[in-house]
Amino acid sequence: MGKRVVYIFLLPLILLSMAIGCVSSESIKQEVVDCFVQMIDETVDWVEADLDSIEKHLSATKESVLKLEQVVTPALTWAEEQKADIQEVKLSGSSWSVQVDREWLSDTLNNDQYQVTSVKLSVFNIGTPEQKDSLVIEVADLTAEVKRLRDWELIDSELKTRLSRLSEQRQALIDSGETSTATLRSVIEHVQEWEIRRINDMTYSVSGAGLGMSEELTSGKWTYYRDSKEIVPADAQSVALWNILSGK
Repeated sequence: MGKRVVYIFLLPLILLSMAIGCVSSESIKQEVVDCFVQMIDETVDWVEADLDSIEKHLSATKESVLKLEQVVTPALTWAEEQKADIQEVKLSGSSWSVQVDREWLSDTLNNDQYQVTSVKLSVFNIGTPEQKDSLVIEVADLTAEVKRLRDWELIDSELKTRLSRLSEQRQALIDSGETSTATLRSVIEHVQEWEIRRINDMTYSVSGAGLGMSEELTSGKWTYYRDSKEIVPADAQSVALWNILSGK
């Protein structure tokens, strides 16, 4: 969603409010509508900025997942081949372990982010119902400030948890922006029902239907400062509406 989309979305209602009349109260209503549109404009700006940041983190995390798979997959394949072979050559009930040559690992299982530093496979109670195996694959993150060896499954789990969290944050931002825009459309539909009360030359009270929120749109009250073109919530219902329009 972008600002142009928001304006196109709200344009028919804005034009309607402009056509209501040119008396003082109607002029104030139009200025208040403009303030609401500006509020949505600012909401869209920060939503788009946050979305851009999240998209970059999502892309980087997806790339890390792929790079981890790139170095670990050959080790997993090797382990499966070893487990198949030992069934044929080892005595039933015996145990066995094998470790990949470190020099081969350093030359083969690495990329610009990850390096497999250790692969060790152990199989216990071979050929019995109690057979179990243990595969340890240690990986170093070459891009980390402090390089330490960690189990690949732990790294994989952390990356996928991050992906899930970022995806949820992305969707929440999109939903927030869409809710703000849709809510403003509903607010402006009530413009003819608003009551304008002059407090002084530059301050007005704006109240009526659609200016508050309590589970759904309800009546609310705002204070409009004409010199600064600012509208401020004046009751609990308008504060709740402000939170939605501001994407809170």
